[in-house]
Amino acid sequence: MNYVGKAIPREEDLRLLQGRGRYTDDVNALNQAHAYVFRSPIAHADIRSIDTTAASKAPGVLAVLVGEDLEARGLGTLRPAAPGKRSDGSPGFVCTQPLLAQGRVRYAGEAIAFIVAETVAQAKDAAELIEIDFDALPVIISVDDALAPECLRSLGRQSEQRSLYV
Repeated sequence: MNYVGKAIPREEDLRLLQGRGRYTDDVNALNQAHAYVFRSPIAHADIRSIDTTAASKAPGVLAVLVGEDLEARGLGTLRPAAPGKRSDGSPGFVCTQPLLAQGRVRYAGEAIAFIVAETVAQAKDAAELIEIDFDALPVIISVDDALAPECLRSLGRQSEQRSLYV
C-alpha cells in the first residue's frame, strides 16, 4: 500500500488517549532491579577520585559501577555501529566513547556511575552519596576554539585527526 502524500492510519491512538497504553515501566518482573545513572555536573574536568563506599552500603543497593570497574571487566567503550567513510573511500575517523567516564569528564551530563538497586528511589538516594573530587579544566564552547592548534596542544592531542571529544 502506498502512503506517500496520504494520512497514515493509526491504530494505537484510541488506546493511548483512553489511558490504556502499556509501557516498559508498567511491566514488573519477579526480583526486578532498577538502575540510575549518575551524571557529571561539570563540563570538563579530570576526576581525581570517586568514593562509592557509602553508596554501595545504602539500603537496597545491589551494585555501584564506575568506569574503572567496566574497564577491569573488559567493557567500557561505545563505537559507532556503522562508521562512515571519507570522500576517498578510506575508513573514517572513529572516536570511541566510554560507557562511564574514566579519569576525565568531557561534557556536562556524561555518565560517571551506574547504580543498581531494588527500587529507583533507592538507586537515586545512593547516587547522592557518591563523592567525587574534580579538577576543573578549560571548557571549549565553540568550534573555532576547538579547531585552534593551541587547543589540541593544551589537551595533549597533537594528532592530525581532530575530534571534539577531547
